Amino acid sequence: MAVKGLKSSGVELMNAVRSSIIANNGLEYGDRIPIATQDNLKEVGKAILEYESAKNQFLDTLINRIGLVVIRNRLYKNKLAIFKRGFLEFGDSIEEIYVDIARAIHYTPEAPEDNLCDVFEQFKPKVVSAFHRINREDTYPITINEQMLKKAFTGWANFDSFVAGIFNSLYNAAEYDEFILFKQLLGASAQNNYQKQITLPTDRSTAEEFTIALRSAGLTLEYMSRNYNELGVANHTPLENQVLILRSDIVPQLDVRVIANAFNMSFAQPLNNRIIVVDDFGEDNSDVVAMIVDDEWSMIYDTMYRTDSQYNARHTYWNYFLHIGQIISASPFANVYVFTTATVTPAINSVEVKPNAITMAKGTSHTFEAVVDYDGDIDTSVTFSVSGTNAVASGTKIDASTGKLTIASGETNTTLTVKATSVANSGKSGTATVTVVDSLDNV
Repeated sequence: MAVKGLKSSGVELMNAVRSSIIANNGLEYGDRIPIATQDNLKEVGKAILEYESAKNQFLDTLINRIGLVVIRNRLYKNKLAIFKRGFLEFGDSIEEIYVDIARAIHYTPEAPEDNLCDVFEQFKPKVVSAFHRINREDTYPITINEQMLKKAFTGWANFDSFVAGIFNSLYNAAEYDEFILFKQLLGASAQNNYQKQITLPTDRSTAEEFTIALRSAGLTLEYMSRNYNELGVANHTPLENQVLILRSDIVPQLDVRVIANAFNMSFAQPLNNRIIVVDDFGEDNSDVVAMIVDDEWSMIYDTMYRTDSQYNARHTYWNYFLHIGQIISASPFANVYVFTTATVTPAINSVEVKPNAITMAKGTSHTFEAVVDYDGDIDTSVTFSVSGTNAVASGTKIDASTGKLTIASGETNTTLTVKATSVANSGKSGTATVTVVDSLDNV
C-alpha cells in the first residue's frame, strides 16, 4: 500500500532508508537490518527495535533525509507556491532596485545664456530601492515514542499510516500556513494598488461584463504607466507576464476559454501558472474577487528549510522539528490591478514632491517628481510651480508638466519652494524646499 501523497510504497521507503544509512557509513546497520520485502516487516522491525543505535539511525534518516525529499513532493499543494523566487542562502534581506525611465528635455541648438555649461549638466536616472527582510520564522514539532514505533512494524498498513502521520502533520501544517500568509500578502497588495469596482459575476450578463473588464485591464497593463504600482514608477506588464488570480466562487460563472484566449493562454493548460484559483484574498478582503499581477510581483524567498531532532533518554521519545524561514513580501514596483465589489470613489488622497529638500547651485537644473496617492479612475497628473524667486532673476523657472527646475545664474534668493498641485483636485498639493548656493563645491 502506498502512503497518501507519497510516490513510494512502504517497502521502497524502508529500503531507501536502509540504503541511505549504509551510504553514510552505516555498514553495521546494513549487516543487522535485512532488506525489506512484503513479507518480512515484523522481522525488520524486530531488528530495528532490538538495536538501540538502529532506532536512532532509522528515525533520523526517515525524517531528516528521506523526509525532506518526501516533503518536497508536496503532500498538500500551496496554490500560490509559484510565486516563490528561490532560496536565499545567505543574509536576512534582499534589496530590490528599480531604475525609472529617463525624462526627455527640449533640444536647443545653442546653450542658454544663463547656463553656457549645460553640456556638463548631470542627468542622473531615478533609482528607487526597496528592502525585503525575513518575516517568517516558524518551527513545527512532532513527538514519536516507542509505542508508536512498535505499532508501525506490525503491518505495512500501520507503517504507511505512521509515515503519513509524521509527514502530513509537519508538512501540511507548514504548507497550509504558507498559503494563508501568501493570501494575506495578496490582500495587502490589493489595498495598496489600483482598484476597479465591478459587479459580482452571478449570471451570464454580469459574467460577460466582468470578462470584458478583465480583457480591458490586461491590455491596459501592457502600456507604460505610473498608475498601477505602489510607488508610481513607469512600468508595463505584457500579457505573457500577467498572472490572473480568481476567487473560487466566481469561477463557475466564467467562461475560462474566453479568459484564456484574452490572455493569450493555451486552453489545453488553462491553469498553467497563469490562472490561479483561491478561496479568498486573506482576512478583511472579502470584497476582492480577482487580481492581475505582474509575474515579478512577489519577493518571496525560502531562507531556511530543515529538520532537527532531539532524543529524550529519560522518557524514551524523539522530538522532531521542521524549521521554516521565509521572506514574504511584494515588489512595490510591480503592476497590480484589483477587481473589487466595494465602492471605489475616485479621489486624490495626497501629493508628495520628491526630493522634499535639495541644495542646488545657481545656473543648474533638477527635475522633481510628484508621487500621487489616489483611488479609482482619476487624473493623476500635477502642475509644478516655483515660488520665492528674485523677480530680477527671470531665468529661474520650472516646467509645469515635467517638474524640471532651472535656477538662473543671477538668482539672489537663497530659498525656493517647488509645489506640485493635483490637476483633478487643486486642494491636494505637495512642496519641496530648495536651498540655493553659489557652488556645490563648498557644500
